[in-house]
Amino acid sequence: MTHKPVVQTLLELSIWMFVVVVGAWGLAGMFATSIWIERGFGIDLHSIERISRNTWLSEYRFLAGREVGIALFALIFRREIVSSRSFGLAFWAIIVPSPLGRIYTIIMDGQPRPLWHGFLAVELSFVVVFPVLWYWRHGSRAAPAI
Repeated sequence: MTHKPVVQTLLELSIWMFVVVVGAWGLAGMFATSIWIERGFGIDLHSIERISRNTWLSEYRFLAGREVGIALFALIFRREIVSSRSFGLAFWAIIVPSPLGRIYTIIMDGQPRPLWHGFLAVELSFVVVFPVLWYWRHGSRAAPAI
């Protein structure tokens, strides 16, 4: 098939974009936590009791650290993610829960601030585009047996 080099390039580019975007979000969340929470969430951290505030900050930094870890996984195993069925499926399984969690939150708790809709859009784009490109690259021979 003649489209494989183009699809291969797009697939690799999508991994690099994922690494940059998710890695940057994670690093910003880890090291600029107060700014993210106060401006992104609109929460005045000084209005929260100290131990509760520290717990909330710790949890947020933990989740941001997980984003950095996922980005590092994608960076370290980018070739395997693009070429291997197991790594491709593992990567997809790692990235799917984030937008699903956001959608669940919207259903259960209502609308978040507009910034989080942007995060959801970016996350969903990776969740949808990656498997389409991956399948297009590998074709039906890579389809999992059920």
